Amino acid sequence: MKLCEDIDRQRWDEFIANSPHSPILQTYGWGEVKKQQGWTPIRLAIVEGNNILAGVQLLKRNLPYVGRSIFYAPRGPVVDFGSEDLLDTLLRAIEAEAKKHKAILLKIDPEIEEGEK
Repeated sequence: MKLCEDIDRQRWDEFIANSPHSPILQTYGWGEVKKQQGWTPIRLAIVEGNNILAGVQLLKRNLPYVGRSIFYAPRGPVVDFGSEDLLDTLLRAIEAEAKKHKAILLKIDPEIEEGEK
């Protein structure tokens, strides 16, 4: 497994479309829409060979005057929450990205149902 930050649009959207909930707010296009509104999309994926195993589209917003930013992952991350290793790897990647961008907040709201692992 390795972290990939440069995923092309088609590959990313295929991963999202084939995920159990196919969250539209994690699609490449949604990130581009949000870019028009002042957010910066950052896509992180855990890959093995040609397969994306887990991923997250973070929307970054710079905070004025304080030199910090916030991250929001609408309906993300997209990961098998039953796979602790995969989840841990993705969360560490998010943490590293947050440090790089001086993010002080991460809001996630993954599309999972009550009782789902």
